[in-house]
Amino acid sequence: MWKLIYNFLIFPFVLIFFLIGSIFVKKIRKGFFGRLASIKKIRTFSSNLDEKDLVYWFHASSHGEFEQIKPVLDGIKNANPRIKVLLSFFSPSGYDNVKDDLVDCIIYIPFDFYFTTKKVFEIISPKKLIFAGYDIWPNFIWSAYQKKIHIVIFAATFTFHKKTFSSLVKNFYKSLYTNISAFYTINDDDSDRIKNLIFKRTNIIIKTMGNPRFDRVKEKSDALKINKDKDLMKRNKRIILGSIHNSDKDIIIEPLLKLILDDDELCCIWATDEIVEGRMLDIEIFFRKKNISIERLGSKAINEIKSKIILIDTIGQLYKSYWYGQIAYIGGGFSSSGIHNVMEPAIAKLPVLFGPNYTKSQEAKQLVSAGGGFKINNSTDFYNEIKSLFSNKEQLVKSSLSSKSVIDKNLGSSKRVVEGILND
Repeated sequence: MWKLIYNFLIFPFVLIFFLIGSIFVKKIRKGFFGRLASIKKIRTFSSNLDEKDLVYWFHASSHGEFEQIKPVLDGIKNANPRIKVLLSFFSPSGYDNVKDDLVDCIIYIPFDFYFTTKKVFEIISPKKLIFAGYDIWPNFIWSAYQKKIHIVIFAATFTFHKKTFSSLVKNFYKSLYTNISAFYTINDDDSDRIKNLIFKRTNIIIKTMGNPRFDRVKEKSDALKINKDKDLMKRNKRIILGSIHNSDKDIIIEPLLKLILDDDELCCIWATDEIVEGRMLDIEIFFRKKNISIERLGSKAINEIKSKIILIDTIGQLYKSYWYGQIAYIGGGFSSSGIHNVMEPAIAKLPVLFGPNYTKSQEAKQLVSAGGGFKINNSTDFYNEIKSLFSNKEQLVKSSLSSKSVIDKNLGSSKRVVEGILND
């Protein structure tokens, strides 16, 4: 029943959204045409496989979710070099930016038509189909289940327990999740929710394993060739603004200006969520009109720039910049998408501020609980929270240590996930 409802009522609306969106939005258009080429790429990849090769198909929504996959790939490839990794993305941010020797083939995930997914698994039969996080596609799961392919979801967290989810939606998830072979959840609460939803299916593996993204953040931090032992209070008095949406800019730009005008020592690094020339120009024009010096980072080192504001204009620089400041604000909390990565500033020992839409981020919840994360609801909150932290050095250091402690407590997940994928 649910296959019919999804394929004849739900997915057609998704496809219509893609078709209309591809006319007006470049990212959607790019993904749409990329999917048209996916089956051809799968066929080419399959034809070059040796009979002893084992295919593990990983899927992630975007580049951010790949951060969860990366340490797992390291472990799997080290355990068995004959494993070939097929990696699919939903978003161009992943497809365009992930270049990794551990991945043997990268594609956009094909359209989730029943006949498309059936055809895909006739071309290639992976030993395991592995979803990272929340981005799962029903027909892929149903078709893989029919082919008796082992299906795993890891770094899983679930929200269908909320009152806003109707019994109809819960029944849909129940029908879908009974096809999954193994769930590796982030915390015990999520494990309990899955057990309560599919309690009659005792053959399904459900284990709490944490989030491998913490290990990835630690790995990236360890690889940085900078002085990471430098005491927080010896760093420049600087705010790092990471992955800032326009909705964040509208909230923070005026109080940020006031903070800078009030304090000659204070400076800032600003990174937009997307590197778009028009948006960076708007920020530059605003501050120059206020006689605040601003400069793009380009290929220069952060310490070479004396301007009050440094604007990051290249991909891959943000996570390094957190080590050059004392407080971070992470964007997305005033948009429907939710906040971006709070772990990178946390491992750099920064107190982390963000907007109210952070409930999808387990890491942000842990930061708030530990005293290293701070929710702001408006411009006044932004000004007051930063003013308070800079005015109270003892509290700033305490919040810094609390932020880092969240990372330390969550390390080791990727090893558990690798063992589960290989052995379950």
